[in-house]
Amino acid sequence: MTSSDPAWVAALQESIKRNYGGVLAKEPVSVQLASVKADGTPKLQHIVAQEQLWTDAKVLVFTGPNRNTELMSVLKGTKNHEVLWHMPKTNETFSFTGRIYIAAAPSLSHRFGSPPKRIGVPDSASSSPRREASFGTNGTNGSAATPIDPEVFWEGERLRLWRSISPTYRATFSWPASGEMRSLSESASWSVYEQPVVKVATHTVDVGFKFTTMDAMTMPRDSASLIAGSLGRNASSSSIGSTSPVSRTALAFSTLGRTSPQRSTASFSGQDTAAAAAAGHALDNFCLLVFKPIRVDHVAPTPRGPPVRLLYTATKEGEWSVQDVNP
Repeated sequence: MTSSDPAWVAALQESIKRNYGGVLAKEPVSVQLASVKADGTPKLQHIVAQEQLWTDAKVLVFTGPNRNTELMSVLKGTKNHEVLWHMPKTNETFSFTGRIYIAAAPSLSHRFGSPPKRIGVPDSASSSPRREASFGTNGTNGSAATPIDPEVFWEGERLRLWRSISPTYRATFSWPASGEMRSLSESASWSVYEQPVVKVATHTVDVGFKFTTMDAMTMPRDSASLIAGSLGRNASSSSIGSTSPVSRTALAFSTLGRTSPQRSTASFSGQDTAAAAAAGHALDNFCLLVFKPIRVDHVAPTPRGPPVRLLYTATKEGEWSVQDVNP
């Protein structure tokens, strides 16, 4: 958070701390997404809250399965979305209005589009106020930082969050598409990329609901190297103790690039091959839902009397104003 952030940013951070202990990744925190489908029909979806983006706390990051065709059609079909987040312990509600952008696996960009280019992505690796001293240089006496490729940045964030979510939530991304007939899901290929939808190459592995827990799948060495290079840092063991998500992510990517196995299942056999294939497809099915609110409605109860309701609104220039309105 910066001094120029609207007050709802700190209010949300405090509410997350009081309701979830400050950590959302332990178990899925489901929130409600309200929108309108292309035919005008209202639609309510459940998505999972992850965090306020470390580069810009005004940007909220949720996750969901891109194999959920109803969810994807709602997100792609309209540019106006509203998310309701009820806090279970404090009984507060946050209603966020704005637009959600999809950050899917790069192999599916032709289907879901490119991730946002101007939202949350630093101009360069050194532009973040939270960077370490060694972050953002190209290793030549603090010379100019390397510009960040938005697609590489968001893929790095997707992989980072994939590793942080719980194993039980991670396993749900290997399950058949939500809303399909259960008998069909259990007897047919689990891929929903069939005609007349654009065909996407997938293994015809029918895993059904076999996996109820799943370890994180590491990324290939070349992906790790690409991300670390684009972010312009040279992670070292000295940053292990840092509290900055920048250095933690950099170190994780650097380590993956040196020691992690390839995502290819060529070295596996039998049951291990099926498990590795399922984990790979689960990772492909995992996407970030990047939300840029332009309106925030915060309602907080009081010990006595009516709740306090504050309505925050952003202009096109990004300036925020607040009104104290009736609950």
